[in-house]
Amino acid sequence: MLTDDQTTITPDEACERLIPPTPVLISEHEVALATAVALQAQSPIRRRWIDATHRLLVAVQRSFAAPAHPDRPVRREYPKHYAFLEDACMAREMARL
Repeated sequence: MLTDDQTTITPDEACERLIPPTPVLISEHEVALATAVALQAQSPIRRRWIDATHRLLVAVQRSFAAPAHPDRPVRREYPKHYAFLEDACMAREMARL
């Protein structure tokens, strides 16, 4: 491996540079502070803008969407009934008895 000044570094030296000599400890206070900052509530003004934008988008979507209750009832597709097929199936079952 070459460095900026074009000298060769062994893999052991590279590992020593990457691994810190002592472990880094984080206190409970630092964890609590970081958690509080991460969980800090959004500002009320930003929250109102987000809510207003969301409501506007929902209104636009609903205006372009198909109505939930159409004027005519939906025509249902019923399976076709073939009398000749039913007669043939019935004759076959009767022959089995």
